[in-house]
Amino acid sequence: MRSILIPSLIFTLGSLIAGCAEEPGIGHLEIATTTSVESSGLLEVIRQEVLRTERVSVDPFVVGSGKAFGMARRRTVELVITHDPEGEAALRRDGVAERQRPLLANHFVLVGPRSNPAGLVPGLTIEEAMERVHRTGSDFTSRADQSGTHAFELRVWAAVGLNPHQNPGYREMGQSMSALLRSAAELEAYALTDEATFAMSGRPNLVSMRVKGDGMENTYVVSLVAGAGAAARRTWDRIFSPGMRAAIDRHAGETGLTFRWIEGAGSEPPVVP
Repeated sequence: MRSILIPSLIFTLGSLIAGCAEEPGIGHLEIATTTSVESSGLLEVIRQEVLRTERVSVDPFVVGSGKAFGMARRRTVELVITHDPEGEAALRRDGVAERQRPLLANHFVLVGPRSNPAGLVPGLTIEEAMERVHRTGSDFTSRADQSGTHAFELRVWAAVGLNPHQNPGYREMGQSMSALLRSAAELEAYALTDEATFAMSGRPNLVSMRVKGDGMENTYVVSLVAGAGAAARRTWDRIFSPGMRAAIDRHAGETGLTFRWIEGAGSEPPVVP
């Protein structure tokens, strides 16, 4: 009798565990989003709200914007959240993005050690500040990962006509935003980041260099990949719903996260962020 009961019990327990592991009727959606969306806590807010209201489990690939664009082109994912205007424009131009809409914005920030070896002063433009970092041979840590932050950095170097690799202190880290800030703090180096990630990084030995510039705005854009299924479309609608906005506002109030909502932005292509 015992030899019969034990296998039966094991089978029953296994069935119960399998049934509890995934609730029936839950859809699945694979998306690609940037590391700053994750490190700011916004990704988890989006995931929980979509699961609660749409019964869709969002499975994210947390990568740089460049890799997210590649996944969208290969149709590995059905929705992407990025912050690289040139890459987003290319998705629209090539017909990869069926719908595209800006969601939130904050600003890029140049941070550095309190010792400030490049002698940066408040009020410099981002171009002037980066040029001083380069000319003084100061340490600078770069994402070097095709992320939106890396794309912004490369645009600045191009604007001032400098090759960053000619600075012996230029370090290509290939790290996520949070990891890069840890490295910059340890190396006492400058780095480009975004307001949200920096505010939540807890790096007291790094400070904002308080630079300015017209191109410092950092806009996060949601793209729905052409041919996306029902789960992706429901998720798109929920992301831009009043309920999601309220959930994100609660998160911002609890964490001190700073951003601004993009009001009245278009929801159908062509959209110019």
